[in-house]
Amino acid sequence: MENQNTAVTVLTLLFGVLIGIMSVISLLFFSGVISVDRPITNEGAPAENINSDFAPPAGVGNDKGIGMSVDKLEGFDDVISLSCDSKAGCNSGSGNLTCDKILPMACVNSYGRNPLPTGLPDAKSGSWTMGEIGFTEPIVGNSIKTADDGHSLCEQTFGDGWRMLNNQDGNSALSVTGIGTVVRGSLAWIDISNNNSSNCWTPRAEYN
Repeated sequence: MENQNTAVTVLTLLFGVLIGIMSVISLLFFSGVISVDRPITNEGAPAENINSDFAPPAGVGNDKGIGMSVDKLEGFDDVISLSCDSKAGCNSGSGNLTCDKILPMACVNSYGRNPLPTGLPDAKSGSWTMGEIGFTEPIVGNSIKTADDGHSLCEQTFGDGWRMLNNQDGNSALSVTGIGTVVRGSLAWIDISNNNSSNCWTPRAEYN
C-alpha cells in the first residue's frame, strides 16, 4: 500500500511539472519571444522589409519577365554587356524569370552620346548603346505596374533623362552593350519593348 501511494505521489509531481512547462511555453509564445516563421523573400530578407513604395500589386503584368545576365566586357575598364542566353533558357519571347524575383532594374541615360570603343568585338559592337547604363536597388519584378512607373524609378534614382533600358537600345533582341559598372549579382530586369508578354509590367501604348 505504501508503494502504491508513493507511485501516485510521483505521478502527481510529474504531471504538475508538465503543466508548468506547458504554461511557460504558452507565455513565451503569446509574448512574442517564440513566434512562427515569417515569410521570406527570394533574397532571404523578411517580406515586410521590402520598400512599401514598391510592394507588388495583384494582377498586374505577366507571370514572367526578362532578367538579363550582366557581365564586364573583358579588356575594357568600363564596358558592360547585358545578354539573354537562349542556351541557358532565356526566352525573350515569353520571359525567363517569374515576376516575384528581386533584381535591380537596368536603366540607361538616353542623353548619352558615348562613341563606340575602339577594338570592341564585332559581336558586341552591333548591340552598342551610346547611353550610360546604371542599376537601381533590387526590386520585386511585379512591383512595377506600368512601363511609365519603371521609367520614373530610373529617373528618381539617376536623374533627368534616365529610363528603363530595353532590348532595342542595343539593336538586338538578346544583347545590349554600353558604358557602366557591373551590378551586384548577375541579373537585372530589362524592358522588352517589342513583346508585351515578356514584361512584368504593362507596356506603353506605343510599344504595342
